[in-house]
Order: sequence, then structure tokens, then C-alpha cells
Amino acid sequence: MRLQFLPYNPSKDSYDLDETAEESPQQHAARVYHRRAKLLRKAPGNSQKSAANRSQGQAAKAKSGAGPSKPESVFYNDKSGNVLATAGTTDPGPVTILGAGRIDPFDTYCTSDHSLIIHEMLDHAISFQWTLFAPDDKPESLLMAKKAVMDTAIRFPVCFHTLVYSGATHKAFHQSPTVDNGRSALLRLRSKVEALKALRKASQSSEAALSDGVIFAMALLAILGYGEKVASVTKHERRTMAAQQDGQFYASMEYEWQHWRALIEVVKLKGGLHTIQFPGLAFAIASAAMLRLSALTSGFGFLEDLGLPEASDLLNVLRGVRDITIAFDSYQHGEPEAPPIKLIIFTRNLNQHELLILPDLSGELYCDDLCQRSPPPTTRQALALYELCRLCTFVFQMTVLLPNLHDNIDVTIPYARRIRRCLQFATTDLSLHGDTKYRDLLL
Repeated sequence: MRLQFLPYNPSKDSYDLDETAEESPQQHAARVYHRRAKLLRKAPGNSQKSAANRSQGQAAKAKSGAGPSKPESVFYNDKSGNVLATAGTTDPGPVTILGAGRIDPFDTYCTSDHSLIIHEMLDHAISFQWTLFAPDDKPESLLMAKKAVMDTAIRFPVCFHTLVYSGATHKAFHQSPTVDNGRSALLRLRSKVEALKALRKASQSSEAALSDGVIFAMALLAILGYGEKVASVTKHERRTMAAQQDGQFYASMEYEWQHWRALIEVVKLKGGLHTIQFPGLAFAIASAAMLRLSALTSGFGFLEDLGLPEASDLLNVLRGVRDITIAFDSYQHGEPEAPPIKLIIFTRNLNQHELLILPDLSGELYCDDLCQRSPPPTTRQALALYELCRLCTFVFQMTVLLPNLHDNIDVTIPYARRIRRCLQFATTDLSLHGDTKYRDLLL
């Protein structure tokens, strides 16, 4: 029998019988072990239960013809409260433990009797994926987001299956490439089919068709259009802004735009984004609208009305940026009509050159009112809008279309300072924020 040897300090052991006697560490450990084992045997109910268990176990083994039993495990607590085992191994626990790794141990979801892998993916979606709906990282905010997502899984079958699908997709993307995702791929395909069936049924219900749960499920299915085909990421994004809110995951997804267009119509029938009560969902829908290529440059039409020739030239550059973005997106998705990458690069370089030769009109914008050449207020408003659009286009090209630098912070910081100064001048001195025509630009 192995013994747990404990450090021996005669000056501090109050239970030493003879302070002058010499005692070896082995004798001390044996005495402590026997003393604690005796206390365990004297504990109320322990002796009867252990004797009954031993007799039943020996009788069962005798009937089955089993060999001699292994030494039993003895547990006791040391001074620090740690559990120490002296020999043998513990009996295995039950196959499933109530609530172990499951948010729903009592089958309160709208569907029941699911395997543990389904609960695992659902737990993952609730605990790790959709906490981005929380406004901050405070525990109460994260709990609020988790509760909102879990409530939809309890109330709506379409949300239950969609959350299983999204959780499995998210976990498969972030897992190591060496992990076998075969079971996950089958689960993703199966749960997506069930989610589409439930969505079709919910859309035919007058009560559920315009509910936040159905809108939430439609948004997930649109964003994770082909999640059953997702593969593990080989290199995780480390840049701060790019890594926030799972930007790498959602940017790599292939959206299902038919679902998205249907979602927009449902939101219109509901009354607009402000009628959605689900935390963070309206913001997520509004953010995803930025990814629609058809909307690119649609907010810069006012440049033609500023009366500045330079503004019209800038609008042509912005239209070129839009064409390059669409071409590169089609190339990334392997579409047959996509232009070759070299042509995209040459066009991008030409577009960058056209932007660089546009004049810098900040000198006229910040000219003192006492200066003889100070332009009238309407002209200065036009100059402010021109400079804002020009500087922001520079930043977009450097961070998206021309990301040749590993870390372009040193390049973009000067532009950020100039944009901030221009924004302050446009809102404080020129009061552009009060003009409804430019409200979307200055948001």
C-alpha cells in the first residue's frame, strides 16, 4: 500500500506525544494516516455503508467468477483541504451527469431528446458566439445577451435549429485544422435543413412571421449562407480592429442574399429597425447592409452638386473604387466572370494615382475669416465635404485595396488627425450636422 508522505515539523505538531522523542518522517506519516483512516471509519453511516457495499461487491464477483478484488481507494483531506488518494482507482461515474456541459438539463427547449453534440453546439453559440450582441464586456451585459439568445431557442424551433447550425459553423471555423470536423459537418447540414423547414412553417404563421425570433433566424441563415462547407482557419487575425466582433469569421462567410432581401422586406413590414427589441439585432442588420456592393458610392451623389470641379473628379475616383471592390470580391469567390487578378491590381494602381493627383484644398478651407481670400460659407461647406471624402478615400485604399504594409498604423494616424480636424471644423464652425442632406455622411 502506498502512503502519502507529509512534511514533518516537530516544533509545530500539537499532536506529538513526546516532544523530546525522535520520530522519523515515515513513522509520522504512518501515524497520521492511521489516525485519519480511523476517523473516517468512525464517521456516522460510513461503516455500515462501506461494509454493505463491500459485501455486495464480493458476492457479485463470486457469482461471476471474477478474480481477487483490487485494493479499495481511501480518501481523506489534508490540512489544506485537498483530497488525497492512497490506492486504487475510483468507480466510473454515470454515462451522463445531469447538467454537465448543458445549459438545458431539464429539456426546456422547444424540442427535446437531443444528443450531447447538439447541446454542445448550442452552448457554444450562446456562450461564445452571440455575446457580441452585448454592448460591453461587463458580466451583467454578457448575461443579458446570453439570456436573450437562449430565450429565443426556448420559444422558437427555428431559432433552436439555427443556433445549433451557427454554433457548429463558428466552432468548426475556429478549431485547429488537425481536428476532424466530420461529425460537425453532418450536424451543420442536418440542422440547416431543419432550420429552413422551421422557417418556412414560421413564415406561414401570422403570429410568428414578424417576430424578433424569426428575424434573428433569417439574419443568421443569410449571414452563414454556406456554413456547412466552412473549413478551419489556418491563420487567426491578430490586428485589433479586424479581430473584434469576430470580424475574420463573418468576413469569410458567403452570404445568402436571397435570405437577406427577404429579411429586409420582413423588417419593413414590421415597421423598421427601431421596432426590433432583441438586443443588438437591429445594429447587426444595419452593419451587414454595408456589405451590399450595390450600395457602394450611393451616398456620394451630393459631390456633383457642390459646384467644385474637384468634387466631380473625386466622385469619378470613388466610382472606380467601387468597381475595383466588386471585381476583387468576385475574384475572391471564384466567379467565372471575374477579371484576372493582374488586371485588378493594375486598375487599383491607376485609381490610386488618380486619387493622389486630386488637389488638397484644406488651405482654402481653414483660411482665417479676416483673410482677404476667405471664401463664402457655402463654398467652405463644399470644401469641407470634399476634404472629408478625399481623406477617407485615402484611408480606405490603404487599409483595404492597398494593404501592402504589415502594420499601417504609422501611415493612417496622420490621416486620422486630419479627418478629426476637418470633422470638428465642419460641425462646430460650419454646422453641417444640422443639414439633413449630409446627416448620413457625418454619422
